[in-house]
Amino acid sequence: MFNYIVPSTLILLLTSNSFDCLLRVNNSYLDEILSQPKCDKALEETSSLPISCGLSYDSEGSFMHQVEDLLEHQCDLIDPIRGNENDLLLQADQEVDFVVVGAGTAGSIVAGRLATTDENWEVALLEAGGPYPTGCMFPGSYFSYAKSGVEYNWDFPLEPQEEACKGQTGGICRWPRGKGLGGTGIQHGMMYMRANPWDYNQWSNLGVDGWSYDEILPYFTVSENNIQIGDIYKAEYHGTNGPVTISQFRDHPELSEKLLAAGGEMGYSVGQDLNGESQLGFTLAQATHVNGSRLSSYNAYVAPLLGKQDNIIVSPYSYVTKIIFSDDNKNATGVEYMKNNETYRIFARKEVIISAGTIQSPQILMLSGLGPREQLEDLDIEVIQDMPKVGQNLQNHISFSIKFLVNETCYEERLNEDNVYQYLTERNGPLSSTGLSQVI
Repeated sequence: MFNYIVPSTLILLLTSNSFDCLLRVNNSYLDEILSQPKCDKALEETSSLPISCGLSYDSEGSFMHQVEDLLEHQCDLIDPIRGNENDLLLQADQEVDFVVVGAGTAGSIVAGRLATTDENWEVALLEAGGPYPTGCMFPGSYFSYAKSGVEYNWDFPLEPQEEACKGQTGGICRWPRGKGLGGTGIQHGMMYMRANPWDYNQWSNLGVDGWSYDEILPYFTVSENNIQIGDIYKAEYHGTNGPVTISQFRDHPELSEKLLAAGGEMGYSVGQDLNGESQLGFTLAQATHVNGSRLSSYNAYVAPLLGKQDNIIVSPYSYVTKIIFSDDNKNATGVEYMKNNETYRIFARKEVIISAGTIQSPQILMLSGLGPREQLEDLDIEVIQDMPKVGQNLQNHISFSIKFLVNETCYEERLNEDNVYQYLTERNGPLSSTGLSQVI
């Protein structure tokens, strides 16, 4: 149904976090933590850090397995909905004011903003995945949940391509997308980078009202709690009263400083705000994190409301399959969704908001009869509205991994027992950052 071709933008990704998956914990101070009871809401995860290292979950004693166990003793890192995720929080054919489909980066913002704008509005947030994995919360696990075989990853296969993914069977790329509360915010690198002002102005020039850079900037700043406002990160480009805490990571490898110095030797600006006046240069990126742990939109906008506001309902493991329309097919009135192998419906008095991601939003529209007529008729889907552009014109960058040797006299091991202990007790050290990938 979808045949997406990605343009050949080149991205250099630098990473240095070294994972020794088979190392075993022998230090008494970590054993002491493991001997304590787990948090009340800590549950066994069937697909997590061990699998991300290519190990089976039952590889007892592996370092990654024990790191995961240690994290289950860190109650502040655990999804607050754990323990309730299998409950059917929605009644059959329940009616609310707003139905939001998808608890990813955008959907969580929409649901959280609606619930706090007017406490008389009832908001239902439906997510196909479950609670986020505790292991994703330390930044050092960056991209661990974007690998094949991990339950928190949709892992979409793309169409075979002639000019890409030659290392894959048949030239088929894999497209990681987050599956769980937080969406792809579970697995991305947390770097806070906006698009170039030129992009927004181009949309405006094409007739998309309200999307020029000057018009969209206030929406960025209102979301930010930027804790580094000063000479570099200026208030005209950033905010301080929003729910999304933004700053540079607390730790960076020694080699990152040498990379920045190399950029300076080449004549580039070094250390400036790349979301500010100019986006040309080298710097350590600011990131969406707080107290040394990952901060997704779900954590920032929705999780703080759970148990405090009864006008927002979060229903995980709720896979939306279709939009429900009024009798005249003019208005969306609700959605159908699968949960616990049963089909349910929920209705909206005001709006249905589809925010299921780049792949699944158009998929839901097309399954509901909104899309290119020819494709829908080929699949025997009733055409509600012929919309030829649904599912078309996806644009994304492609990334290259480049391996090279660095002439350094010492090797900096990023993941070991001492660094794990430092993270657990101080929320600092190498595991509180993404290593060299914060250099941009």
